[in-house]
Amino acid sequence: QTIMDLKFMKAMTFAVCTTFVMTSCTNDAEENLPSGNSGTTIINARLAAYESLIQAADGENDITDVKAFLFRNGKMAKIYELGAPESESYNLQIDSRSGNLYLLAYTGGTIPTEGLEETELDETNWKQSIINMPAQTEHFFTGMLALESTENQTNTASVSLKRGMARFDLAVESIEEVSVKNVTVRNLANSAYLFPQESIQSPSNANRKDTTVVFQQPITDGKLGMLYVYEQENQSIEISATVVIGGKEEILTKAVDGPLKRNTVYTITVRQDRLDIKLNVSYDEWEEGTNTDLTPYRR
Repeated sequence: QTIMDLKFMKAMTFAVCTTFVMTSCTNDAEENLPSGNSGTTIINARLAAYESLIQAADGENDITDVKAFLFRNGKMAKIYELGAPESESYNLQIDSRSGNLYLLAYTGGTIPTEGLEETELDETNWKQSIINMPAQTEHFFTGMLALESTENQTNTASVSLKRGMARFDLAVESIEEVSVKNVTVRNLANSAYLFPQESIQSPSNANRKDTTVVFQQPITDGKLGMLYVYEQENQSIEISATVVIGGKEEILTKAVDGPLKRNTVYTITVRQDRLDIKLNVSYDEWEEGTNTDLTPYRR
């Protein structure tokens, strides 16, 4: 089944599709490749590891297709069809010792690339590719290797495929009984750069909308993977939650401070202390495991 729709053009801009749109970006994690005498390279690709304190939510790592794209002299030279991996780590043999290799993994079906290799797509455009929000957001992972010849005797290298989405978790920490009926994140961009840019930014034509998660049963403890969003610059992004405490319904609102970063977990925590109910937002790097508190405000 093909869920992702890709369209490419040689021009600087690309056609917008129902799910994926590629107009391009910079490398996710660049790793220099050890060289050998052979003209081939054995690459071990793996999904970026979670920090031990952060759990994977259902479906996040269910990869359905992986493809590798080789660029030489700034032009697309070859596409490697890898299919669905049997585990979160797998090997790939590349018949090249030069150029840049981009890997793309996807959870929503196959990545259509028919006729793409013949276009000799420009690498600058490729790195500025844009993904457009489909009806149901699927997960994607990206990685990049710079292939270069050295005097080493090995022809193996590793690349980590990092998650392209930011994740929102919900937590409830209160002495009194508190339940959360819904959470709304306002002013979210519905398109983003497929690959990381030099700084976090959104496409100039990205539309923004409000997204509300309504729980069939009010949440009284927490929920992993409540919502996934694209990496984006912050243009008045705001979070509000409808909560019930002691039988009384309230709406708590916070403005998010700073951009939303890919491969990052943001935890929305509903708390109660002696003074107030607070909606706190903090985030953790999935890979590095850092934890930084934001300083949003309540209205």
